[in-house]
Amino acid sequence: NGDKVGLPPQQLQTVGKNAGQAFPVGTEVIVVSENQDLNGRTGRVTGHHRGRVGVELENGDKVGLTPQQLQAVGKNAGQAFPVGTEVIVVSENQDLNGRTGRVTGHHRGRVGVELENGDKVGLPPQQLQTVGKNAGQAFPVGTEVTIVSENEDLNGRTGRVTGHHRGRVGVELENGDKVGVPPQQLQAVGKNSGQSFPVGTLVVVVSENPDLNGRNGTVTGHNRGRVGVELENGDKVG
Repeated sequence: NGDKVGLPPQQLQTVGKNAGQAFPVGTEVIVVSENQDLNGRTGRVTGHHRGRVGVELENGDKVGLTPQQLQAVGKNAGQAFPVGTEVIVVSENQDLNGRTGRVTGHHRGRVGVELENGDKVGLPPQQLQTVGKNAGQAFPVGTEVTIVSENEDLNGRTGRVTGHHRGRVGVELENGDKVGVPPQQLQAVGKNSGQSFPVGTLVVVVSENPDLNGRNGTVTGHNRGRVGVELENGDKVG
């Protein structure tokens, strides 16, 4: 309907010109979703429609999901996480979530990880994310960042990177507080939001607003640090 909205950069993710570029038909995928009936399910991509990816699950059910709810699964977990890869755990198990370690091997689709304290665990690939040899590679000291976290006291807060320790990134928040955050909970913020989301970029909205979350659109401009987006139905938001 042509509505335009302006959104903070941390509520946007860049997507390819066609979701098929990231998830071609036939790709084996795993679902990463807050919907517990879908989260962790595996299947194969069957097609694409209006920015969503059609997936036939292992039991034959067919669903349409946004690209950010999918992760491609290689034929072998070793392809995604070779031995020696530095990883961070993303799990509902609070004793493991945010822990870092190195891949030691693979067995029956699970990835063996030796954690930073020497503990050894076996985890499914979807509970791991690759991190650089040093978190400083992704977030050098001085980088301006936004926190993306389930912790409501931190989510959306901005600050600057002050250092790195045991796979975590030290951040001084805008109010002077200092926190240590795993890399996957940070997004680098450019000097200008236009650097991250140039006009014409196809994006998907990541927001707690259910009316906007998962919607696709195109960047139309920038104003006071917010990104103007024309959604697929013509609505415009900022």
